[in-house]
Amino acid sequence: LAFKETAALYVGLTLSLLVVAVGATSGAHVNPAVTFGLWAMRKLKLVLVPFYWAAQLLGALLALVVTNWMTSGATLANFSLFDHVSQMNWALFGVELVGMAVFMFGLAAAVSRVDLSAGTRALGVGFSLMVGLLVSGSLLANVQASVDTSKITDVKDVPHVLRVKGAALNPAVAVAATESTDSSFTGTRGNSTEKLYSRFGLEVVLGTLVGAALGGNLYLLVAGRRN
Repeated sequence: LAFKETAALYVGLTLSLLVVAVGATSGAHVNPAVTFGLWAMRKLKLVLVPFYWAAQLLGALLALVVTNWMTSGATLANFSLFDHVSQMNWALFGVELVGMAVFMFGLAAAVSRVDLSAGTRALGVGFSLMVGLLVSGSLLANVQASVDTSKITDVKDVPHVLRVKGAALNPAVAVAATESTDSSFTGTRGNSTEKLYSRFGLEVVLGTLVGAALGGNLYLLVAGRRN
């Protein structure tokens, strides 16, 4: 638990740094769901959304290629991006939706406060992501704990919901994020032919998009559209 909390903090601080670095140039849209949420809040023109999405997903793919180069080809050796793209688990959809809604609500509040300094708004965005990750992580733990594992006799029968390591809250991040492999359940050392499945799929994409729209518009409802 402490590890997950620390990881969420690091991810949040990283996002804060990105917002400070490129926020003035592009708005620091590094998350397709955030872009969609801002459009749903009428703070971004529809014509710009495809360009942001293309840049975000291309950036994720380039990061994957660079990581593969740094690991001498080990990352993409058995990587599968599209095998599970149609996967839809409604519990995981809900985890992504709720976590993203919390994140987007905080982000909308932070970026709408013009009385705050740029650095303070950036910290607000980063800590909103941290809270979203912690909330979704807690929900995921409860979902996984509710799975009946008594009837699982073979590692091949481990359900998809138990293979998820954590909420993505970002379709671009989900491109490179992978599910747990068979060896992670058996305690054996993974071999070079073991398949790595990307988490990029309907449950992440739809969950985060719907969550972002709900979280952003909930803030507008609470704030009375004063911003």
